[in-house]
Amino acid sequence: MENIFRHLAEGAAHQGRGITPLDSMRVPSGFRGKYALIATAAAEVSRSIFFAAAIIIAGFVPLFTMSGIEGHIFGPMAKTYGYAIAGGLIATFTIAPALSALLLPDTIEETETRVIRWLRNIYNPAIEFALANRVLTLAAPL
Repeated sequence: MENIFRHLAEGAAHQGRGITPLDSMRVPSGFRGKYALIATAAAEVSRSIFFAAAIIIAGFVPLFTMSGIEGHIFGPMAKTYGYAIAGGLIATFTIAPALSALLLPDTIEETETRVIRWLRNIYNPAIEFALANRVLTLAAPL
């Protein structure tokens, strides 16, 4: 959803730039306008999302293979996590882009909230100080 939102927010700024050969390869055929942006945004992150979920499920493999009392205790939890992650993947790849196409407007304007502005006012001077004083920054935790 975040990538779709970002693409829709940046879509108006990039519409006049022309389509490069790389862009034409990314856009699934048959989509135009907002639908092409949503399809492109979803396709950009789909592989990363899938492999992140696969790594999480792979972490539960030892729980799937337990036998005896441990298997009876932890097996249902591992299966529940696996089912939840699989359901989340299905929703991510199907429902999220479809609802984005139906519910989001053609162009979106990103604005910073007061909280984000406040956090940036704290973060920017801190990061500038840390980068200007690298030795002090690295020595501080010691």
